Amino acid sequence: MADPVQQAATPVAASSPVAAPKQPIVITVQMPPAAEVHWTAYATAVATPSIALLAVAAATYVGFRNWRTAHNKLKLELFDKRLEAYEQLNNIRETVAHTPFYEDTEVLTRFNELRPKFRWMFDDKVNFYVDIFSFKVRAYTLLNEGDADESIISKDASSEEQRKMIREVKVWMRKESLNIQDVFHASLKLEQ
Repeated sequence: MADPVQQAATPVAASSPVAAPKQPIVITVQMPPAAEVHWTAYATAVATPSIALLAVAAATYVGFRNWRTAHNKLKLELFDKRLEAYEQLNNIRETVAHTPFYEDTEVLTRFNELRPKFRWMFDDKVNFYVDIFSFKVRAYTLLNEGDADESIISKDASSEEQRKMIREVKVWMRKESLNIQDVFHASLKLEQ
């Protein structure tokens, strides 16, 4: 006989009008075998979320690289603009330092066109230096044109005193050839 867990006997009485033998009817119920889970079922269950995670990771990496590329491009553009402004300022310094008197009267105009760029591109240290530089260029231009106002030179100053002041500005500009590099050094680094 079979195992009682797998088989259950239930006597059923016959209730028909015809005379039937009074034997019990046995119904056998058999439990299905335990399901064996194949490894492909696990692979299917894990594959979909894994693919989604890989897609998210790839999208995150691509997004990060795009951000980094844009950030580096911005830094390069800022560096290029800073370098251009530095070179223009240094050219003005060279012009003042090495041009004979009364030859370059557009120094102040060139400097005034360049000056607003510094406020936005450089830090306070560079802007303080450019303020001093601005005073020297203004003094040089006004002395050179003979239109010195009282903030630069007294109205009673002789032309010899004006020439002396112009020479002092020129000497200062020549000495600044090394100092200007030190002042702008930190701003003209292209760091990663």
